[in-house]
Amino acid sequence: MTSIDSVKLIDILQLDQHLQADETIPLWQRQTRDRKFAAEASGLPAHKQLKLWLISQQNKDVKSTSGMPFFKPEIITTLSIVAASCLGIVCIAGLLVPYAQQPLNVLFFLASFIGVQLLLVLFTLISLFFWWTNSGNANNSLWLQFNPGKHLFAFMAKKTSVVLPWSYLSSSLSWSFVRWGQIVGISFNIAALVTFILILAFSDRSFSWSSTFQVSDQNMHTFAQVIAAPWSWVFPQADIDMQTIVTTRQQALQSVFSTQQVHAMRSWWPFLVGCMVTYGLIPRLILFFLSTVYLKRTLIHTFINYPGAQAVLYRINTPVINTQRHTSETEDKNTQQNIPASSLATLKNISVIDWVNALDNYPEFQPQTKLKAGLNLKEDQSLIKKLNQQTNYELLIALKSWEPPIADLKDFILSLSTCNKLHLFLVPLPNKEIKERELSSWKKFVSELSSAGLASEKHRKIQIDIALDEKTGEKH
Repeated sequence: MTSIDSVKLIDILQLDQHLQADETIPLWQRQTRDRKFAAEASGLPAHKQLKLWLISQQNKDVKSTSGMPFFKPEIITTLSIVAASCLGIVCIAGLLVPYAQQPLNVLFFLASFIGVQLLLVLFTLISLFFWWTNSGNANNSLWLQFNPGKHLFAFMAKKTSVVLPWSYLSSSLSWSFVRWGQIVGISFNIAALVTFILILAFSDRSFSWSSTFQVSDQNMHTFAQVIAAPWSWVFPQADIDMQTIVTTRQQALQSVFSTQQVHAMRSWWPFLVGCMVTYGLIPRLILFFLSTVYLKRTLIHTFINYPGAQAVLYRINTPVINTQRHTSETEDKNTQQNIPASSLATLKNISVIDWVNALDNYPEFQPQTKLKAGLNLKEDQSLIKKLNQQTNYELLIALKSWEPPIADLKDFILSLSTCNKLHLFLVPLPNKEIKERELSSWKKFVSELSSAGLASEKHRKIQIDIALDEKTGEKH
């Protein structure tokens, strides 16, 4: 069973596909469907709630990414580990095997094995710096442009006809590639280290140093001491003393060595192991740990802030109004009033809110001043603050009668703390009358508002107003 504790790159890609498929489903169906997860998701962090929802959608008839080779990171990681391990074995064997009869130059070993890896680590850090300063822009990031993983993703996406949302995946991909690079580096170093020790265990290898440049013994000793500084206080036997430096210096064309020189040449191997661990393996482990932490945070942030994800979380955590129950006749008399539009228009000190452009369908009632609501959550919150600055005011909310009450409207009304009287003005479709079933759902909505405590306050009254044809006096 898929765990809801972690978020992976494939989860974001699948979320994108399911959210696109959701666009064909009516909003009220999505609200009813997603609210079913409320009990199971209660108390969980947002990313776990969304992961729970995503798992439930996997059985839908949606084109899944799980069957595509491109979207199987476990296979790519395993192949990378095997390839990197083989490369580590080959590199160490290629350095040591040809020097079975002659000592291996320590400086050449450090430059070719340790120096190259430190350059790669430095390149990773510089690339991350450029990516950070470019705010993770997928097109401008130096890391994404030069990292082969990005081009592999792009190539496989092209082959599988999958459109990758690069602008949203930029940060996640960057940290994914950093982490993947460290997995490769760790595998390479471990394989090389094990191979190095095995070759030394089963064969006699010696090491010396030499340079065409005029490097003095003292300079070489200082260089060795600086390199060995991280471990010399813990493993002093892996340090190189001055006597070893002098004894193991190889002169040009020298092929015969004394017993003392051969013995001293064997003493370099603990130093080289220390170099491989300290400058090859440990930097990779540190970067792996940091990239794992930041990747986890970035994936969660991208997952819950992906376009459409917040809407899913809102539907999960927001109660849905059930429109099937009917209210009693007593409630009908107390909450319902058939009123011409002109009467409402002449009411003084009344604020009119056009909820989701309901008044576009009722030209008979077009007040000079009306407020828009129901279209944008932030704008609604700003309007609520503005209305709550007033005291004992009367408010009319124009509503589409044929659409059932939604949680957004309920939250909006419950947030009105200073409204003295509330009109729910039901606007019918043009040339249509309000059906009894539609009216019943709104009556129940008023009942639930009262149960929530809105109408229990002193002097608070909620009233349903139905638009009338002013010529005939009949309902539209």
